[in-house]
Amino acid sequence: MLEEIQSLVLEHGFYDESSKMKLAGVNIGVFLGTQDEQNQEMQNFVNQLRLEGTIGNKPVSFVQPRLFFGKIPGSTCLVMDDSTRKTTSKDIEKILRLKDMLYRRGLLLAMVHNLPAGTEVRFEADGIMDISYPEDFSGEALLEKKGFTSRSLDADCGIWDWTSDFQEIMIETLRTIDKGKGKQNIVNLQKESEEIFKGFNMMEGFPQTFLNLYSVDLSVFSNMVYDLVIRCYYNVHTVGIWSFTDLLNDRMLVKKYGLSNLRKVLELLCSNDTHLGLIRVNGWVMTNFKRLSHMQFSLLEKCFYEAYDNNLKGVMFEEGCRKMLQANGFLTFTERVVIAEPFLPEEVSVKLWGKIKRGTDVDVIACNNQVVLVIECKEAKWTPPSISTKNLMTKYSIEHFYRAKWVCANFHKIRGNIRLQRSDNISEKCKNKLYFFPLLVSNIVTEIKPEGKAPLVTFTELKEITAQRISVNDYGDTGVFKTIIGRHQMELPWFVLSID
Repeated sequence: MLEEIQSLVLEHGFYDESSKMKLAGVNIGVFLGTQDEQNQEMQNFVNQLRLEGTIGNKPVSFVQPRLFFGKIPGSTCLVMDDSTRKTTSKDIEKILRLKDMLYRRGLLLAMVHNLPAGTEVRFEADGIMDISYPEDFSGEALLEKKGFTSRSLDADCGIWDWTSDFQEIMIETLRTIDKGKGKQNIVNLQKESEEIFKGFNMMEGFPQTFLNLYSVDLSVFSNMVYDLVIRCYYNVHTVGIWSFTDLLNDRMLVKKYGLSNLRKVLELLCSNDTHLGLIRVNGWVMTNFKRLSHMQFSLLEKCFYEAYDNNLKGVMFEEGCRKMLQANGFLTFTERVVIAEPFLPEEVSVKLWGKIKRGTDVDVIACNNQVVLVIECKEAKWTPPSISTKNLMTKYSIEHFYRAKWVCANFHKIRGNIRLQRSDNISEKCKNKLYFFPLLVSNIVTEIKPEGKAPLVTFTELKEITAQRISVNDYGDTGVFKTIIGRHQMELPWFVLSID
């Protein structure tokens, strides 16, 4: 069936006319947040449609829960007037079931070589596929085999998360979907494109690195991808199909970018080392809105991790952490703090590194409401988990715990002009105390052995942690602050410093 659809697409430019179905009476809404928030937004959406006279008192609706971009919980809702013909409702229901079937078929094809013995796949009369796994099998186990966990799927982040405000703008774009394709949605999409470009272009030397790797200017690449995205945007299902020759000879594109640049970007988007971008078949190229957006991220990320200067990566990640913490109300030291003396017990230093370390530096120190975060940044390229990575991160965790203890004991030496805010919500017994939290912060989740002392959190998790109030009600010298981030409970150790 899929091969037949592809043949029709190539032959007619999009699809067989007889397969068209007018959906003028369908209203689409996207709702984000908790289940209660989604329900409230959905009710507001339906009420607004009623107010506009678009639907009656008994609308027909279909709701599909979704995890947008793999991280943001929400749902998509299709609402139709109660006068909609039953046959139309059934057709839409079939389309949604077909979509689910194609998704599960693709999932099966992607996992077929990894499925455990005893897995059964069944096709029912209407074509819907059912996959039955052995009783002791779980999807989480399969993900972990490939190097993913539920936490990493929630918490891992891309470079754009700490170099730009892309995610905030993206969420606003999602909220405009219920208004349909139009000016407001286009404005947000343009903001997204500009934010991504700004986030990478501001990195010292990145534009030249991108040019060296791909032989095309970063701004030319970004603008041309956006132009192709917009060309897809107005088509049904945001699908774009063009003759490769016609694209190369497109007057507007040639005038704007030049034939040489146009050819380079198109060839780059057709590269064979990825399943994203443009699909090239017999002189035709096919793509859609989502594929182009993901291809853009993929190529930018590849350049960042394979060609961009390692030292600059670390500085950029640290600065991204400072800006995010400042946005959440924290005061931060403007740069790394140098420790020009031994900070590890000698026996610990020798056990970890085989030598006595004479000094170090602290990447980020942030203060708010008598809470002091002592942060060691470990930005890294994602790789499948390994014993060596786990061992190394555990060493970093142990070392950073002692680094933070040194900062606590010597804070009077380094605090400088940082003004410590005092919270009215802290009890009298804690008024003259500072609570120091040692944290390893990375862009990806990496497992640490039990002997690790400083917890590892990702940039995304740190953002959520510091957006809430960190309150300590324990009067001891050390303790643990427990919190829930996403679907996971975290325990953040602290130790205290009494101040005058």
